[in-house]
Amino acid sequence: MPTVLNSNFAASSASLNLSRARDGLSMSLERLSSGKRINSESNNAGGLTMAYKTKGERSRTLATMISIRNALSFLQVQGGAMSTVGKVFSRMSQLRTMATVLPSGVSAFNDRRYKRICESSNHSPSSDRDVPTSKHKQ
Repeated sequence: MPTVLNSNFAASSASLNLSRARDGLSMSLERLSSGKRINSESNNAGGLTMAYKTKGERSRTLATMISIRNALSFLQVQGGAMSTVGKVFSRMSQLRTMATVLPSGVSAFNDRRYKRICESSNHSPSSDRDVPTSKHKQ
């Protein structure tokens, strides 16, 4: 029983060769128009390797830049917080110094002033400081 093939081997071979020639022509025209020998990574294996290498370097550089920006922001926030804490400690030191260095006359003056305020409002100074009892004036 004879086998019939519905293909033309010569025509298929000619089509393949024509396709390869057309691809080669387009690559040659691309090189001529750009003036470069290698226009894309597909022209040689070394070009593809370099493309991957530069892409990786670019990605690492970008990640490093982002990390540096984050670290700078963190340090700025920490610096602001430390500045505020320093101001609080400075003020606490000022208040402590003021409380311990006050002359006894100032303290006595404030006690007399407090007694006058209490007397003008009909309260005795000792009754404000003690535990309230039923003897208060009403």
